[in-house]
Amino acid sequence: MHTGNQDTRTVLVVDDNPAIVALLHAIFTGENYRVLTALAREAVRYARDCQPAVILLDISMPELDGVQVCERLRADPATAPIPVIALSAQLNLRLNGSAMEADAYVAKPFDVPALVETVATWADRRSEQAANRARRPITLQQPAHTHNALRERLATASTAYVCLPDTM
Repeated sequence: MHTGNQDTRTVLVVDDNPAIVALLHAIFTGENYRVLTALAREAVRYARDCQPAVILLDISMPELDGVQVCERLRADPATAPIPVIALSAQLNLRLNGSAMEADAYVAKPFDVPALVETVATWADRRSEQAANRARRPITLQQPAHTHNALRERLATASTAYVCLPDTM
């Protein structure tokens, strides 16, 4: 697993049903996505470590349900921006989904082309957000502390700056 950078072609599948996990794995590997899978209790850690483009999250799971997982994802600054697509066979999916702050809602059984399109749309949005953050201007600041020898060498050469991202 890598950390730090979001992967625009990675989908994290969080579901307790092995048949659904296998189906989603087959669908998205066939669409050239990297597919990671996690149980509900592992979801936040995996999302934080891997920074997937999209999380496909089942609502009804025994240990920890999708609403609880989504709350944890949204509460963590490292995972809050990751789009969450809620999957459920429940008829009141949209009502439950809006309470859990999912970005999109897909009913089971799902229409495969529509699901693929939904994931692609949210992955593209996430990629655009990352590109916009990367284009933000950076602030140049003089270093607060340098060693005396380095300070003397730099004083005769030129002014030194350290680039720090703007933390707005």
